[in-house]
Amino acid sequence: MATITVIENRIDEIRNKATQIRNTTAQTIREVRADARTTADAKNDAVAELSARANTAIQAAHDEELALLDTEITSREWALFRGLGTTSADIIAQRDAEDRARRIDTEREAREILDTAVASADHSMALAVFRAAIRQGWGNVITAFTKRYPDKATAADELANLTHFRDNNDFERMGIYFPFSAPNDASSFADRGETSSIGSTPFA
Repeated sequence: MATITVIENRIDEIRNKATQIRNTTAQTIREVRADARTTADAKNDAVAELSARANTAIQAAHDEELALLDTEITSREWALFRGLGTTSADIIAQRDAEDRARRIDTEREAREILDTAVASADHSMALAVFRAAIRQGWGNVITAFTKRYPDKATAADELANLTHFRDNNDFERMGIYFPFSAPNDASSFADRGETSSIGSTPFA
């Protein structure tokens, strides 16, 4: 299980590689567009091929980032769920808790169920509510969970932040892919900002 700093550094490396691919291709496209010896149709064909090739390479980088995040998220889930038990009864209890947590509609309801679960030492239910809170972005529930389980606070905070980062800072949102709908728009290839820090997410 890598530290958040190590993960952020690796993500920066991956995104820098993807951005370099995008920028290099953008420069080549500008040169193609400026070539007075080439017909408009030939330019369009060349731009489409360059864009497709770049997006394939960028997609590979994106897949690498997602694989990294999924691995780190899974490792923290294991850290949280360790100790819940592996008997058939334990597994059924965990599954039932997850099913109930998926039906929670509001943050207030989630908080009430979490408080009840903690009071009755129903750790399966408490963790299920915590995972639902991550999916829904219920920060108060996430904070309440970490306070009630201080021994799991670090893993819980990191799990929430990593999941939020994965779901809200993908390559498309960052503007790294080439927009096929506007191949002439040079501004489409401009840098769209720095990579967000995982630790700066709302649940940190």
